[in-house]
Amino acid sequence: MYRINHNTAPSYLSELCVPCSDTRLRSTTRGNYIIPRTHRHLANRAFAVAALSSWNSLPDNVRDSESYSNFLSKLKTHYFNIAFYNHIIC
Repeated sequence: MYRINHNTAPSYLSELCVPCSDTRLRSTTRGNYIIPRTHRHLANRAFAVAALSSWNSLPDNVRDSESYSNFLSKLKTHYFNIAFYNHIIC
């Protein structure tokens, strides 16, 4: 999704992702993508759904990384913090 967002991904993946374009929504200013509706649980695992919902749920500091390697580093830290703090609370 980082590469799709920065126009460096293959076109067949980029075609699956439609950015929000409604100017009245906060999700447009955040750079979110429209998640297609599905009627089956299995369809939620498809790239066109799972990747977009994962990207939309990331915090802005991770999504706005300067480079791909910086993005990977911030993403790893983000998921580690989620796993670590959830483990302490439980």
